[in-house]
Amino acid sequence: MRARVVAPLIAAVLGIGGGVATALVVPDDGSPRTSTFNDPLHLGIALVDQDCTGEALLVVGYGDSVAPLGTAVANNSTKGARYLRTDESCETILGPQLTPAPTYVVYLGPYKTLAESCEKRMTPEHRGDFVTVLRSGNDTTVKCPCALPTSVAPVLTPHMVADAEETVWIRSLQAMLSDYDASKFPRSNITGQYDDATVARVTEVQQEQQGIPVIPGVADAATWGVLTDRICRIYDF
Repeated sequence: MRARVVAPLIAAVLGIGGGVATALVVPDDGSPRTSTFNDPLHLGIALVDQDCTGEALLVVGYGDSVAPLGTAVANNSTKGARYLRTDESCETILGPQLTPAPTYVVYLGPYKTLAESCEKRMTPEHRGDFVTVLRSGNDTTVKCPCALPTSVAPVLTPHMVADAEETVWIRSLQAMLSDYDASKFPRSNITGQYDDATVARVTEVQQEQQGIPVIPGVADAATWGVLTDRICRIYDF
């Protein structure tokens, strides 16, 4: 029998106690019954901590209190978002790199493969989000161009007018170029534009790998293959 949830926020009317929110579920036959889920912050989504399973999460929000989590919940509650406590979950990277772990994380998933999570991450809707692997001791967020086939990457050409999705890919590429050698491509060069500095650095990396025909400065499938082959090996996520 199919059932529909009237609204998670109705829990405030039906009663919230001990961190457990109660939602009114109305089956198709019209007879009401209740179901419960753990929601100590009263966000309207479930708290589900995650063990180190090797699966991937798409982190869409984080913080130490309700306020910084609100936008993430509002934007993702209909997509199956849940949240976790970092001190009760896998000891992996769950916030920005090189910063203390947040107390709470709002996420989508878990996903069985990096590709599945990265397909969502590399869209304008999730341009500010990141993918992490549920692996103990992991301290590196997933660089999605490393996890996706080169055939799905956009072709980037010098001084192109990038659309929203292409901008996501450009920023990801620029971050990887900076990770690869910050002295040659500093973080300040991460602009989201396929500009002269980016074209020049892409050309240099192309030249590091001989024997593959490429168009200097153009990031097509062949060049994405060169870039990921050279750069992705520096990561361990």
